[in-house]
Amino acid sequence: MITRCPKSIVRPLLSLLVVVEVSFTQQPDVITVSPSFNQISPSTLPEIIVTFDAAMDPSTFDSVSFAVFGERSAYHVGSFLFSNGMQTVSFTSTAPFHPGERVNASLSKRIRSQTGDSLGGFSWEFRVPITNPRRPYFSRPVAYGGGGDYSYCVDMNNDGSTDVATSAGIIFLNNGQGQFTNQWFLPDADGSFPIIADDLNRDQRMDVVYRGVDGIKVAIGDGQGSFVVQTKPFWFVHYITGDVNRDGYPDILGLRVAPSSNPPYDDTTSFWAVSLNDGTGQFSDTTWKGVLTGWFRKLIFRDVDNDGDGDVLVISDPAVTPQGSVGLNGFAVFRNNGGAVFDTVDTYQANVWYNISFPRYLSASEFSNDGLLDAAVLGDVFGSVALNLGSGAFGTDSAFTRPFYGGERASPFATGDMDGDGWIDIVVSGYSVLGDTTGSTFMKTILNCSGIFLGCGTPNTIEDTLTRGPFVWSLDAVDLDNDGDLDLVHGSSSVLVSFNVDSPAAVGQTTYLPSKFALMQNYPNPFNSETIIRYHSAATGNISAVVYNLLGEEVRHLENGPAFPGEYVLKWDGKDDRGYLLPSGVYVVRVSSSNFIGVIKSLILK
Repeated sequence: MITRCPKSIVRPLLSLLVVVEVSFTQQPDVITVSPSFNQISPSTLPEIIVTFDAAMDPSTFDSVSFAVFGERSAYHVGSFLFSNGMQTVSFTSTAPFHPGERVNASLSKRIRSQTGDSLGGFSWEFRVPITNPRRPYFSRPVAYGGGGDYSYCVDMNNDGSTDVATSAGIIFLNNGQGQFTNQWFLPDADGSFPIIADDLNRDQRMDVVYRGVDGIKVAIGDGQGSFVVQTKPFWFVHYITGDVNRDGYPDILGLRVAPSSNPPYDDTTSFWAVSLNDGTGQFSDTTWKGVLTGWFRKLIFRDVDNDGDGDVLVISDPAVTPQGSVGLNGFAVFRNNGGAVFDTVDTYQANVWYNISFPRYLSASEFSNDGLLDAAVLGDVFGSVALNLGSGAFGTDSAFTRPFYGGERASPFATGDMDGDGWIDIVVSGYSVLGDTTGSTFMKTILNCSGIFLGCGTPNTIEDTLTRGPFVWSLDAVDLDNDGDLDLVHGSSSVLVSFNVDSPAAVGQTTYLPSKFALMQNYPNPFNSETIIRYHSAATGNISAVVYNLLGEEVRHLENGPAFPGEYVLKWDGKDDRGYLLPSGVYVVRVSSSNFIGVIKSLILK
């Protein structure tokens, strides 16, 4: 029997159905991207294409919601072209990317479909090809002094060339040929902690995060060398940027340990945390995440499972907890579930690999050319690449690991396609040749031969001519002279630049090294809060820079360590070695080495 409902009942039901249909919306998803995950793009100016499963609203696409960031070339602006019924968008940058750099394309939750539904966020990265492939040989280092322990290589002034920002608060500006003739300066920098740069308020001008004597400094730049500096608490001992909540603005991720200690030096329990950006370069208090036992050393924010969101990788030395158990000795992966909730943690103990002890350095690169990010870990002597198994988990046995040798002491390493063959190589510092008693080498390039680093080719390493004098804290592979290959930047007490040259015969041949020692008058002079001292060194040796009062007493040691031929820039804040401001008056600055002495007079005027 068929029962018919009266219209008085059907109409309310239809009304209810309409309400229900409107209330359930469909979040748009990304179907395909090009260049694809971790792929090498066809050129330095690729068309970046995204196809969605729904028609998108073009008005929601701009340089913030669709952010394209080059590892060295910084943020790119360009044009958007919509096709395929508004389901496909193509982005073309107005400027090319730098050869060999990684590019991250990040789509924020501000992007919406034509029905008003938010994307929810999506990101991926690809790599730009080397345009001048050749066997890597490196020139004598050119030194730029006053660099602090760490450096960060990125285009700071938007002129198309990679600059070098140092943890000592000096930003060396590239003239386009790999020479750094001009500098910007950051106030109150503690040179022993990392420095990072990003456009924190997305105004197309690069900003800087570094550590000062009284906290973390967030310096908002005007693109011309001036910065408005905010001082934040001692959140982190190591920090990076990344858009964690997918709002289009970079947040700060960092490592610290034992929240009760300030500064945090307890080595038993470590945390990684996030400080969210409100879109203006102002940051919230940190949100603690990922408690593990161990002493975290480094942190990476990268997508290891190709699901369109960033995951967190940390590396840790072993540490004994108060309960007597040994903590993490290796690295951990905190996987993002898509909502900035990192509820899956995988840990990898270093002793399951190639005899790695005390892991100190961590990197993620696409070493096997399968579209997946692999992890590389380096300890005191041995290193290993752990291949990505396809789900964001990493291999631990001989079938899925690729060993390589580190230096004779724990030193950083860099990754990049050094010879332009399409395979990511490894450059390790702190090296010397077996049996070499002169200490004449400093780093090695370990070539990647179709995913193998040991025993692949004759020879498989290229020795540099750098000496082993300074301890290196950071190492970057970047095209500094815009010739299409990767050069090296060592962060140490000085910034050491080694250029990739044509052949062994060209090693050591640089035409712009200073021919003699010169000490320039400080500027400004007189000064109140800070002055700059420049000198040129024409030889390798130990350099000492000391400030004396008129009684001949040493009041401040500005420099004492090895120096290479190059230009040096020192900052003096008018304080003595104890950190106290010196009174007004005349002071003598003496810069000396084994074969030269230079003296200038400087006036502090309050």
